[in-house]
Amino acid sequence: APDRRRNNHPRRTQASVGRIFGRADVVRNLSEGWAVKLAGQTALAGINMIVEHDRLFDFISEQFESASDPITHDTSLRLDGAVKLGDFAHVPFSLTTEHEQTETGGTTTSVSGRVSSAFGAASVTKTLKWQLAKAEDSRNTTVDGSWLIGGRINNVRVRGQISYLVEPTIEISSSSVSGDWRINERFNASGGVDVSLADETVTTFSAGLNSDLKFAALGVDLSYASTNDISGRMSLSFSSARDPKNPVVPIVSSQRMASGGAMAARVYLDKNSNGKFDDDEPLKDVKFTVNGTERPFRTDADGHAFITGIDVHTPVDFAVATGTLEDPFWVTQPEGVAVVLRPGVTGNIEFPVVTTGEIDGTVYRRRGDWSDPVADAIVQVVDADGKVVKETRTAYDGFYLLDFIRPGAYTLRISPDQIKRLKLAEPDAQAIEIGGDGTILNGMDFFLELARSKRFFRVLLTSFLSREAALKAWDELKPQLPKEFRKLRPMIQLQDMGKDKGVVHNLFVGPLAKRAEGERLCINIRVLKGQIWCNPLTIQAR
Repeated sequence: APDRRRNNHPRRTQASVGRIFGRADVVRNLSEGWAVKLAGQTALAGINMIVEHDRLFDFISEQFESASDPITHDTSLRLDGAVKLGDFAHVPFSLTTEHEQTETGGTTTSVSGRVSSAFGAASVTKTLKWQLAKAEDSRNTTVDGSWLIGGRINNVRVRGQISYLVEPTIEISSSSVSGDWRINERFNASGGVDVSLADETVTTFSAGLNSDLKFAALGVDLSYASTNDISGRMSLSFSSARDPKNPVVPIVSSQRMASGGAMAARVYLDKNSNGKFDDDEPLKDVKFTVNGTERPFRTDADGHAFITGIDVHTPVDFAVATGTLEDPFWVTQPEGVAVVLRPGVTGNIEFPVVTTGEIDGTVYRRRGDWSDPVADAIVQVVDADGKVVKETRTAYDGFYLLDFIRPGAYTLRISPDQIKRLKLAEPDAQAIEIGGDGTILNGMDFFLELARSKRFFRVLLTSFLSREAALKAWDELKPQLPKEFRKLRPMIQLQDMGKDKGVVHNLFVGPLAKRAEGERLCINIRVLKGQIWCNPLTIQAR
């Protein structure tokens, strides 16, 4: 007979209203039967509440196995939270109630609770469960529970448990103590004693040794019971998966792969930015992240990696760990993918890597006949679809830097909303293109004023108390830098410093064709005259 559990096709709808999240799932089995699940979740006063209801119509799955009297309804409510007892303890708790109904009308109702707490290096968990099972001619009530204590003694993790019955009789049903010792990265040892107090008292001693051989896990277990039963077991377990890169030779590992998801990924440097692997360079030793957590798998010399142990039947975010890329200016296209994997089916993805570019410049705003740098101007990079892919604000000196721009054709502009809000004339947008080799565009300046056909720059050398002193300083300085000052002239501008300081005469020189010329000029003047002369931040544009 076909395995109907592997032929389920789910459909999901989910929504939220305020702090309440709801979900509806409908699953149809291709052979026969279908099921509906309704679920809701919220939080109130620090307590998480989850309610679920399953309605089954001749449906079989891993959760609902085939039975002579199959389940038709299953409703559950779970409360999770924690109680803080001053500075003494933090006590997490869980309370679950469940009601099942079968095809013949039988019901099973249960209420179970769990509380946990830590005392130093030890943790204590207490569970208690009440269950009522009703059938057409019977009614059974059971109450049972357990105490579990765990902790670590040096390198050994120790656990002890006592299980007991309250209904129909009061008795201790079993007790056990066990320990696990991690000898090294390859070997683990375990041992324990279990005492069963059912019909007769039976004490069982057990010991085991497990080893990870990379390609398989080898285990040896021995046990002796007080009934003179001796048993031994040797196990060799491994998982096998098919890598699409080499489908003939399977991958064998000691880790579980059959029940988990797998991804085959290739990472390469996309030199021509066409998104296809042609004459490109595979990238070696690149890692990946699953839901933001870096995994240990690396790409080989062909840029290929086979990543296993990924969650199945749930969306996961799969991406390249950008910190493992050789160049910090490399990015992947796409940045990542959201996938839902199934056991035994390998997903395939390629990550072309491109070199990003950067753009810088200065934004000016008119102040009389000249323009000063302006801070907090919003500069945007817009793609061909009109989407703003990146934006930044200018610094106090009007400078901006837009980095990690992916290859492509863009428009560089000042934010239209900001221009409209400040009632300024909109400056011309600039068409730019970032190549696959990481284009760097410098000096992409903007002027928040009416468009001019030509622009000039001037730079402030220093200030003087009189016009005569300023012109004398110019005459003395010009012969020392004849090449730089050959086409420049002095520009003296008065500045009122207030009642206490009076008026100073600022000595500017210009006109300069480019801002960079003013920056180079300032460097040379500061070498001759000192650091109080010619601050590059005082360059003005007209």
